[in-house]
Amino acid sequence: GGAAPVSGGVVPVDGRVVPATGEPQIKSDRVEFRRKEKIIFFDGNVRVTREDNIILADRAVKDEKNKVIQLSGNIRGFLVNVSTTAGQSGELRVFAQQGTWDMSLDRVELWGEPKAVYAGGETGEVTVESERIFAENNFDTFIFHRNVFLTYKNSEGKSQSARYVPSSKMISLTTADNVLPELIHTGENRMKFIAENISLWTDTRRVLCVGKVKACNRLN
Repeated sequence: GGAAPVSGGVVPVDGRVVPATGEPQIKSDRVEFRRKEKIIFFDGNVRVTREDNIILADRAVKDEKNKVIQLSGNIRGFLVNVSTTAGQSGELRVFAQQGTWDMSLDRVELWGEPKAVYAGGETGEVTVESERIFAENNFDTFIFHRNVFLTYKNSEGKSQSARYVPSSKMISLTTADNVLPELIHTGENRMKFIAENISLWTDTRRVLCVGKVKACNRLN
């Protein structure tokens, strides 16, 4: 009973399966290993873990030769900062329909209506949507690519590129394709900011606009 754990470079230790250093551990309801192609198929309740980071999906395919894990179907990632625990303030959740984990580059790419949700800090829940999300350097940095849309407490932002660094609790909307980012406050102080770079600190609600800054109290 239970999910079967499989991971590249595993060795048994006291009845447990321990992944090789740096390798994520994968569990699922069903596992098929094609030894000749060095490909492992995981199906049903797929759970990929490394340290405190967890990615769930319906299916996964691990290419042992090229060191790539392909994820598909109802992807949910729970990426926990080292100073927090799952379920507490500071947890970042990501959602998508398709994804890859390139183990050689230590990079996760997500697409198919991907979004990230940060719960915690003075801003409350912050949601960032884009066409692609990249998680790099053991989930230390998240990059949002094209048609980025950010929402939180009576505010929304737009850009073609954004970066989130969990350790600093900072989201930066940046210029890409000659499109300047915008941040709109729709509460009592109705303001619109346009700049080359707009940074938001999720724990304090501090906003910093740098480069070609334009601010107005109208939303048109």
